[in-house]
Amino acid sequence: MSRKERNTGLDSMKGFDKNRAISGSDRSFRWDEEPLYRSPRHPESETFSISELAGMFDISTRTIRYYEELGLLHPKRSEGGQRIFSKREKTRLRLIFRGKKYGFSLDEIREMIELFDVDPSGKKQLRRTIEYGREKIEEVTERIDELAAIRGEMERMLKDFEERLNKTKDNSEVENR
Repeated sequence: MSRKERNTGLDSMKGFDKNRAISGSDRSFRWDEEPLYRSPRHPESETFSISELAGMFDISTRTIRYYEELGLLHPKRSEGGQRIFSKREKTRLRLIFRGKKYGFSLDEIREMIELFDVDPSGKKQLRRTIEYGREKIEEVTERIDELAAIRGEMERMLKDFEERLNKTKDNSEVENR
């Protein structure tokens, strides 16, 4: 068992599909899907411990506590003080990661998530999300254009360097004769 599995308890999480969880570089997990996971303590439970949530999303418990400190998550507490996360918090966590994947700031993500609390119909949330999405598409388009310009400049420089190298080869061959 790897250290990571020991730290997150993945070995004891029956039904957890590790291949579907996102890690630092794996982007195959879709945040709009439910993780294939059931609590080993309560298979039909709608609540989760911090370690169970961390295992579901393949993140550290510290990451979850950080989002809680920022006010993005609001778990209840047990009589013993342990965090108890609801299905709502799990959904919020999924939305946080989806937002991060698309380059939204945590403040933007918070605004989009909290709009649903203000307007349960979701209309305000959708309008704001569309507005942020359009802005993000413009940013991505600008970045693509910048990268294309950089690539073109690099290609021209490489061609110039290759021509210079070929000229120095030709000159040195003539001098050596």
